[in-house]
Amino acid sequence: MKFKTCILLILILGLLGCDADKVAEDVCEVCGNYYFRYIDKTSVSFCGWRREAIEELDGDMYVPEKIYNLNVVEIRNINKIKTPNPYYNEIKDGMKGVKSVVIPATVKRINSGGLTGNDLKLVTFKDASNWYKKAPSDSHWTPIDVSDPLVNVSKLKTAVTLQKIL
Repeated sequence: MKFKTCILLILILGLLGCDADKVAEDVCEVCGNYYFRYIDKTSVSFCGWRREAIEELDGDMYVPEKIYNLNVVEIRNINKIKTPNPYYNEIKDGMKGVKSVVIPATVKRINSGGLTGNDLKLVTFKDASNWYKKAPSDSHWTPIDVSDPLVNVSKLKTAVTLQKIL
């Protein structure tokens, strides 16, 4: 009986030690000027910038290659911030004021809504080769040219997902 109680206690303590929010798909956390989401032990999704960063850089933004030494491999929109949520008011219009974005070569996927906003005018890809898109009406991937920063904005707004396929 004592053995079963010890095993049960160990299991309960193990479950309490897990950070369930860390792997929740729709929860972003804060790191300095960035919002991000953990994907696995080596990579994260970039979710956006804090309002102060956008204002300080006058809307000319760079997606980081790494956050907490983890590769930024995806860009996605902010759904919610890990609770408690002191940042809610500042993220409601997360892309407001962002005029240009540079995407590093580490990014392999951009999910719907990841880089949209009325002020966005330029999106530059550090590695513009082998990108594909999937539009809302498509069930397949279509090759896409992302070499023109001016045209990339409309491509991002009309695609469901952009993905680098090797």
